[in-house]
Amino acid sequence: MAWNRLEIVTASFAAGGPAVAFDPIRVQKLLFLVDREVSGRIGGPYFDFRPYRYGPFDAAVYRVLGELERTGHVWINVSGRYHRYLLTDSGERRGLSVLDHLPDPVETYMRKAARWVRLTPYRRMLSAIYRRYPETAINSVVGHLGPPGHKEAQSPFVRGMARAFDVAGTSNRTSDSRKPARSDEDAIHDAWRTVGEELEDAMTRFGRTEHLW
Repeated sequence: MAWNRLEIVTASFAAGGPAVAFDPIRVQKLLFLVDREVSGRIGGPYFDFRPYRYGPFDAAVYRVLGELERTGHVWINVSGRYHRYLLTDSGERRGLSVLDHLPDPVETYMRKAARWVRLTPYRRMLSAIYRRYPETAINSVVGHLGPPGHKEAQSPFVRGMARAFDVAGTSNRTSDSRKPARSDEDAIHDAWRTVGEELEDAMTRFGRTEHLW
């Protein structure tokens, strides 16, 4: 069965649960993981992610979200300091319908990836992605959490994250340092430090860091 990228985006969002909103960083990273880890099983890849300031980025993601907004499947909340994207009721129905028809390993991976992307602190999320796909860190303004010998790099979280990435048994890495025309994070650069780091500290302090296993 063939799918288009609008369907894959709605399915990826729906995999996160009802009424879940994603900010620009998390939208890009969720769709990057889906495109890299399971796209071979669903007719992809659907995007052309390149390394940028906050890791893998493709401006086409926003064009797809804009199209989904025009068709009434996505609502873009622009009231805060940065956009937040979530499915409308019709978008959720469409996304769940696509999920139901995807191969079981793909659906499982999408649900795990969406939950991990939604709940993992920014720096930890980016660091895990950079370790899995080091070529995506070429132009990053966010440093790694530590070198290979650092205890964070060897933690059960990281080892489990690597196992979760392999749930669909695929790996397709390419390297390209060319920059896209615009940044996915220009609009939230300032908010990242204040919100992202405070969120990371709070989640670590209260033991709410998400695990995928």
